[in-house]
Amino acid sequence: MLAATKKSSHISKYARRPKDYYKIFRHMSYNKVLAFDGMADFIDCPTTASGAAFAVKMPDRSMEPRIKKGDYLFVEINSPLSSGDIALVKIRGQIYIRKFSVRTTTLILRSLNKDYKSIYFNEYDEFTIIGKVVGIK
Repeated sequence: MLAATKKSSHISKYARRPKDYYKIFRHMSYNKVLAFDGMADFIDCPTTASGAAFAVKMPDRSMEPRIKKGDYLFVEINSPLSSGDIALVKIRGQIYIRKFSVRTTTLILRSLNKDYKSIYFNEYDEFTIIGKVVGIK
């Protein structure tokens, strides 16, 4: 499944060419699985996030005031991302929860908290889109 659609007005001309979708937008490869460091328990999933595969706790204050440290984030895997979605992304060996933005030749993981820097990258950086945050509790 692609992480963006041709109909999105937020996607650059470069990203609209079908052969380039796979260069810029990649989901977790099917020969890998997400590894959890520890399992706590099951929690109730909001009805608005029924497509979520798992929940993670927000590890820091980078998305405040919208998402607070310790909030549960319900993540849907293999879901298309659009500019403005909150995403769980692995880049440069680290996993981040940030607001996903697309610019002409740059992808941005934006922090809502000004104390945290946004992360800029492009199709040449090694990254994996793990999923889209579809609920917060």
